[in-house]
Amino acid sequence: EPEYSVFVKISVCLLAGILSSMLQFAFIFGQDLVDIAENDVTTPLGGSASIIWLFAISIGAIRSIIYGIFWSYKPEPMGVWGRVIDVIHITFTCGWWRHLCIFCTTSLPWVTQIQLYGLAANV
Repeated sequence: EPEYSVFVKISVCLLAGILSSMLQFAFIFGQDLVDIAENDVTTPLGGSASIIWLFAISIGAIRSIIYGIFWSYKPEPMGVWGRVIDVIHITFTCGWWRHLCIFCTTSLPWVTQIQLYGLAANV
């Protein structure tokens, strides 16, 4: 396993800190959508920011799923397309319980805590 320099480690931390604020930027730049939802009589109490959560989480989830599937398997070096074909084959031939376990231990808790935070922040 390669040893990374202090500069690389600090750079990764700074980049992660900057990118972690992107959800907040979604709320800042999406304030017009929240205002429209607040003025709508059919929007439930505390649900005006749900449209931002919907866009931010669903758009980010697409990239995360592709990234997770693509890098979760480490086949022999066979080029990008060989890796894609191998990942697709392994993804569809492994047991359904594996996908369920990964979903229940990673995605479900993360989305749940984000949704609870969103509801609590708007009530």
